[in-house]
Amino acid sequence: MNRLISCFALVSLLFFQSAVGAAEEQKSPYSGELKLGFSKLTGNVETESLAYGVKLKYAPENSPNSITFKLDVDEAEQSGFTYQDHMEASLLDIYKLNDVSSLYLKASYKEDPIRLIQNETDIGAGYLHTWVNSGGKSFTTRLGVQFRESEFAIVDHALDDSRQFALFGFRGGLPIMENIYLSSEFNWQSNVSDSEDYETNFSVALSFKVNEKVNISIYYKTVYDNLPVTGVKDTDEILSTNIQYNF
Repeated sequence: MNRLISCFALVSLLFFQSAVGAAEEQKSPYSGELKLGFSKLTGNVETESLAYGVKLKYAPENSPNSITFKLDVDEAEQSGFTYQDHMEASLLDIYKLNDVSSLYLKASYKEDPIRLIQNETDIGAGYLHTWVNSGGKSFTTRLGVQFRESEFAIVDHALDDSRQFALFGFRGGLPIMENIYLSSEFNWQSNVSDSEDYETNFSVALSFKVNEKVNISIYYKTVYDNLPVTGVKDTDEILSTNIQYNF
């Protein structure tokens, strides 16, 4: 499945690059990022991984709608065997109502063997409110609902699970210097049928602008699950260093 998604991402990238070249005389609605780096994971396992990913965005200048595809993969090698730590692909559609209000739809697919997730599909919708967006500073809050279907690998069998979550989150950014930018994101989601079943994730990144096309970033993320499946620890932490190419 992850190879299929990687192929889809490559085809999409070629399409985006072709579209950019065909729109030389006007601002292209297409943009994207390529990422490559190294990650260190602590929690359920202690590994060092190769991290890579792609983000492709379609945002017409005179349209309130924008669509973003994103793929992130972490691969580790242990005793000469390469295995996948984590893979997540998502498609996000944001419809801007006005300068501060937007609606969103998001679908994502994830594989996370370390947390015993064979595959997981999320479909969500909600409301975004932008409180600050000027001078490089930004702060946006998020309210939504999320429907999740998961398949866990429990010892010698699979466990299917279906849940609905209420979600709250925020994302913000702040320029530190002319070429240094700090960004952060927090999400909290609770099972609507069991308030003791909740998850949180928090991330912070420091990005250094090398030039118009290249950034280098240091990224930290912690993921917490209050009621993980049997055999899985409740917390994982990721620290990574990445180089990013913008097009």
